[in-house]
Amino acid sequence: STRLAQQLARLRLLVALADPATESPHALLADLFVELVEVSGERHGVVALLRDTVGRLARQITQFASQTGEHYLAENWAALMKMFGAAAGGGVIIAGMALLKIKLVALHLAPLQEALLVSLNYALGFVLIYLLHFTVATKQPAMTASLFARTLAEVRGQTAQQKALDAFAGKVWRAQFAAILGNMLLAFATAAAIATAFAAGGHVAVDPGKAARLLADIDPLGSAALFYAAVAGVGLFLSGIVSGYYDNQSVYHAIPERLQRLGWPQRLLGTGRWHAVVEYLRPRWGGIAGNLFFGFYLGLASAFGQLAGLPLDIRHIAFSAANLGYAWQALDWQLAPAAIALAATGVLLIGLINLTVSFSLAFYLALRATRSAERRVG
Repeated sequence: STRLAQQLARLRLLVALADPATESPHALLADLFVELVEVSGERHGVVALLRDTVGRLARQITQFASQTGEHYLAENWAALMKMFGAAAGGGVIIAGMALLKIKLVALHLAPLQEALLVSLNYALGFVLIYLLHFTVATKQPAMTASLFARTLAEVRGQTAQQKALDAFAGKVWRAQFAAILGNMLLAFATAAAIATAFAAGGHVAVDPGKAARLLADIDPLGSAALFYAAVAGVGLFLSGIVSGYYDNQSVYHAIPERLQRLGWPQRLLGTGRWHAVVEYLRPRWGGIAGNLFFGFYLGLASAFGQLAGLPLDIRHIAFSAANLGYAWQALDWQLAPAAIALAATGVLLIGLINLTVSFSLAFYLALRATRSAERRVG
């Protein structure tokens, strides 16, 4: 569409030059000559090539990310309850993922083996959440930021943009609050229930020593939890890019149509079943790729930090809430009110950093894409 708009603008200029009734044809000809000289100069420039390439990639990605962001808006109470339910389902699964990660680390495997298993735990868990139509609250900002930028670009005038901003912000933050609440409360409650069930069966989900370390990990004052939350926020932003990229590639390269023509899956499953599988996956390629990427990002970030001696780790609000549930139960619910308040504040601040970093980066990319498209069309 951008290329077509460029060609139409160029054609309008040529038609105006050919029209005898056009006023100041020499000025138009001069403008055309200057434009052609500038384009010719930029064609061989590295800076212009990088700028245009990044702009086109950003536009391709945010176009599909903004379409996904439309599903994260809450128009009414029923939509809010639906969002809360989807986030609650995600919180239940995240509690299981958090415990499995704790158990994997307790095996004390070789660093790369541990990193691979932890990454697979995260990645497959996120894909399961996605395929079950549940949600991870912190993935919303990366999608809604693109939709927000597109909305502002379509509205002209400062007053109209302010009205659009107010309406959009209300819908987004209501939905975001419901999603965060569902993720956090159900992750905590499910973790506490699992730990209690372990204790009732004579087993220990988390020992007191590990519980103390889990509490220390979410301490906003005595640890680097907030910085690690920002690291996780970058991963949330990048997972949105990966999702948008593969959604775009699926459409541009007609991947579903090409898969339908493969012979061996049709012989293995039957033509009808294989086509049904492809149609089921058609709108989900980007989501699956983005969730796989985010899972491996979370699993490998801390492993890379340990191997390289760098202060790299991740903190995520839902996993932090689940870890709080496991730790509190492991200490027999004997935590001082000040320790409870500090841990709860740490979880909330981790979530705030997750959301702020991912939204800011996604919004910047979306604005860059919008301005790049307007500059090329203009």
